[in-house]
Amino acid sequence: MISTLLLSQTERVVKSEKVKRENNWMQHSPPYDPPGFS
Repeated sequence: MISTLLLSQTERVVKSEKVKRENNWMQHSPPYDPPGFS
């Protein structure tokens, strides 16, 4: 139960970090794919 809660918290943090990176990439819009996109 505790491990599941911890896992969902970690997932949320990972998702928000990914969104932050994507938003940052969208603002700068370099001529290449952002990290994590292939």
